[in-house]
Amino acid sequence: HYLSYIYEITPVYTKGAALGSDIENTVSVANCEFIDHLGGAVFIDANCVVDIDKCLFMDNTEAPLGGALQIAELGFAQVTDSTFTGNSAATSGGAVYTLSDANFAGCLFADNESGNNGGALYAFFNYTGTDPNIDPILHIDLKSCTFQGNQAVLGAGGMGGALYLRESDLSTDNCYFLDNAARTGGA
Repeated sequence: HYLSYIYEITPVYTKGAALGSDIENTVSVANCEFIDHLGGAVFIDANCVVDIDKCLFMDNTEAPLGGALQIAELGFAQVTDSTFTGNSAATSGGAVYTLSDANFAGCLFADNESGNNGGALYAFFNYTGTDPNIDPILHIDLKSCTFQGNQAVLGAGGMGGALYLRESDLSTDNCYFLDNAARTGGA
């Protein structure tokens, strides 16, 4: 006897549904809206310099990492006067997942959600190489940013409702953290 099988195709979304950059590029994005993308709106690969200004990232979902923005290692990101709202990632970085140094100024992170750590922002560069010219510590600078209603409550870890940082140097100035929630620690 033969058994009949029904195969159901389950879509798998990866990254960069709206914009994807390969390695070693300079990317400038201003006054743009990234809305309702599946698999993360923007993916920036390694060794890139990124400038994002006055952009809206809203309701981008189904991303494994970084619902709105995923930045690979050894680059730099400057994000200014931008809004990240309603984004989600299956694992970490509901809005932003970065393995590179980043500055955020005048940004709003509201109602983003991760399936594990960093409801709004996840930053960690796990460098295990031996090159003395590579700084294994990420430098994250937040100025005049608001983190409100972000969540990291679903996964086994569920740390950092607003921010999850590991091996990072964080600087904040004039920032607000309001009503964020985490499952196991740190709102």
